[in-house]
Amino acid sequence: MSSDDVPVNLAVPKTDATLTVRVIKSFEYRTEKSLILHHVNLETTTVGQLKETRYKPWLSVVAIQTQPAWKPYRNVALDTIKLYTKAHGAKTTNLIINLDHDEWIFEDDSKTLAEMGLENESEVSFFNRQLYEDFKQHPDTRAADAQPPYLLFGLHNLFHLGLHNALLMEAQREDLPRISVETLDDWRRIKRNYTIAALTALDEQLSGSSSTEDREALLAHLHRFIDKTFEMARPNVRVNGQNLEEINEDEEDMEPFDEGFDRHIWSLSDQSLRWDLQIAKERRTKPEEIEKQMRELLASQAELDAEEAAAMAEVAEENVQVEEDLPADMHQRIEDIASQTFAIVEELKQAVPVQLERSERVKTVAAEINNLKL
Repeated sequence: MSSDDVPVNLAVPKTDATLTVRVIKSFEYRTEKSLILHHVNLETTTVGQLKETRYKPWLSVVAIQTQPAWKPYRNVALDTIKLYTKAHGAKTTNLIINLDHDEWIFEDDSKTLAEMGLENESEVSFFNRQLYEDFKQHPDTRAADAQPPYLLFGLHNLFHLGLHNALLMEAQREDLPRISVETLDDWRRIKRNYTIAALTALDEQLSGSSSTEDREALLAHLHRFIDKTFEMARPNVRVNGQNLEEINEDEEDMEPFDEGFDRHIWSLSDQSLRWDLQIAKERRTKPEEIEKQMRELLASQAELDAEEAAAMAEVAEENVQVEEDLPADMHQRIEDIASQTFAIVEELKQAVPVQLERSERVKTVAAEINNLKL
């Protein structure tokens, strides 16, 4: 199985998992809000820590008690956690809570989340046990007629349309550049402005309605839609030169991204690649050129040696008596041979240093490339 085929719940270790906590305010009105937790160690975090405040200050109860968006949920006594879904595992068709499988309720607060079977991308429900038991007795109470159907239908359609478009974009996002945002504050401001605009539009739609219950139910759905929308947008955003999904948003101090330095690094990388290509090309062509030149020099020297040997053989065979005064043509021939010999020697003197210089130059280039790589 390739790395692309590994399910998401197995690809990420249990020591750095992502969980979705579905905080339920009302079963009858299907009022819930999702709290997404990143970098959770399932092997050390217990059920009790997930419920309370001993793990991280932004986890579950503290987020609900301190963040303004959770204000409608503060009057609910949240005391029970139950598995809702697993990635590539258990699923449910109930929109608010899975009423079957009571064994999925986390009864023992001392057990770790890994012991309870949680994996990366798991979803759990966080609710009041008594409200849950009452809802099991009357699961349809006010669930169908408690909310304005035309608005709720529109919100569901809008959510599924956004999810569908996000899934289509997911297949292409590797071919598209990410949206760049300078700081996390800019990203939070975008989300805040988006939320304000959505709440304003909802207020306009509900301007003629005086039902507090309808507004509360729709607010819960709207906040969930906004959270899901921005969560799906994370893989398409870069903040300060880093992928948003790789950033811990709780870290306030972040080193500024130096775009000029980044371009310089890429320029050095390109230059290193060009040098590698040039060295590879020189290794293929230069040895052949040097070999060809050496063969030509050796062949020329061999011809001269053959001529000299032939001349010496003729002298030995004919047993020529060399007179004190050689003929003029013999002097000329000797001078010609001497000139040719000296010319060949000069050529060798010039060619050998050039070839040595080329060899040293190749070694120097190779050393510079190695230094660039380091």
